[in-house]
This record gives sequence, structure tokens and C-alpha cells, in this order.
Amino acid sequence: MNNDLKQFMEKTFPTGTKIKIDRAANDDIVGKKYIVDRIDDNGLYCSTESGNVVLIDPDESTFYKLDQPPIVAYGCDDEPAELTDVRKISEFIINNGLYGDITMYKKDTGEFVLSTIGIFIYQIADMDFRNEQLTILVPLQQQFPFGMPDTVTMKAKSIHAIKIVFAFFLPGLHHTLLSKSCPKCFHA
Repeated sequence: MNNDLKQFMEKTFPTGTKIKIDRAANDDIVGKKYIVDRIDDNGLYCSTESGNVVLIDPDESTFYKLDQPPIVAYGCDDEPAELTDVRKISEFIINNGLYGDITMYKKDTGEFVLSTIGIFIYQIADMDFRNEQLTILVPLQQQFPFGMPDTVTMKAKSIHAIKIVFAFFLPGLHHTLLSKSCPKCFHA
């Protein structure tokens, strides 16, 4: 494991963090829950509640935290979903992102977490969370070999084009057309 990955792992999965293995070279550990004991150049040394120790190589495995603070996700449904781990968040993005965009906030603080255009992350507040999220989300996105279905792709492209127009062209157009009649734009 290179030094950057090791530092990321130490920051994201400190000693005592509960994790669940999503994919690994050793099928015997997939789907099981572990507690991080320590991290070194070989990987994460984790133990089960019964005391069994296993070495997890982050280059060959994907895993996620289980003790994530609840995140409230708003999609196309009227009812928001309360999600507590990276796997559930990724599945929510895939299942609901096909029908519309998603916005997520921390339940306890109301702080913005992420927004999507379809099944793709558009904005995200925490880059460490982003890296952790992408290890689970990208394989799920790859189930769609050509990206999103055409109708969703067209909607996402339309929304992106509208955002570009509002962000770049309309402010200039507003200034050019209304500069003499708009008190905010009037220059003596």
C-alpha cells in the first residue's frame, strides 16, 4: 500500500471503526463485519467480535463504515430516506437517480452532503467521504455499460446545459441589455 493510501485509510478508518467487506480476493470474508485494529503497509488488520483477525488489502477489497451518522436523502419520492452506510447511500443513488436528481443532508446538523445528476455525483462537500463513496458507487454505475438510459441521460444533459446558461450567459446578458435601466447595473 502506498503512503497516500495508507494516510487516507488511517484518516477514514481509524482504530475501532466498524466496517463491512463488500468485495475481496478472499470470498470467506465478503459480507462480514469487522473492527479495524491497526493499519500498516500491508493493509488493515481487523478483528471480528469473536477475536479472529484478518488482513484486508485495500488494493484488492472494497469495504465501508457501518457507524456512519444518518444521512437524509431526497430523491423523486415524496418521503426522504434515512441512510446510515455507504452501501445504502450508493444503492439509493443508483435506484433513485435513474428517475431524478438526489440531494443529501446530514440528519443531525442539516449540513449538505452531496447532490447528483442522475446516478452521477454532481457536488459533494467532503472529499474523504467522496473517495469512500466512489469505491462502492462506481462498480454499481458500471452496471450501465453506456451510462444512464437515454431518457435519464437527456434529462441530465438538459439540466447541465440550463445550469451553464444561468451561470455564465444570463448574468452577462442581463448586464448588457439592462445596464441602463437596472439600478444594480447602472454605471454613471
